[in-house]
Amino acid sequence: MTFSVYKYTYVYYSLLMRVEEIVNETRTLLRLNGWTQQRLADDADVHINTIKKINNPSFSCNSNTLSKLERVLIKEGRLGAATPIPPNDKTLHN
Repeated sequence: MTFSVYKYTYVYYSLLMRVEEIVNETRTLLRLNGWTQQRLADDADVHINTIKKINNPSFSCNSNTLSKLERVLIKEGRLGAATPIPPNDKTLHN
């Protein structure tokens, strides 16, 4: 099973949009909802230094950290669950 370049681009773009959504909602949770960095670090089970870096425009982290932040945001109602691409989706697979 192979993907065309367009289909790869669609999947890649979707992932980038989700990462941006997670980071932006995490920043909003801290800035507007009164969460402390320590509370977020504890709830997400990540080190406080990771949370301290999140307001840096060049913030980067691994997929495990993103998943942990995503779970907190979903639990708090700040983010909807991601819709996975089904393996038999005819629109994305050849």
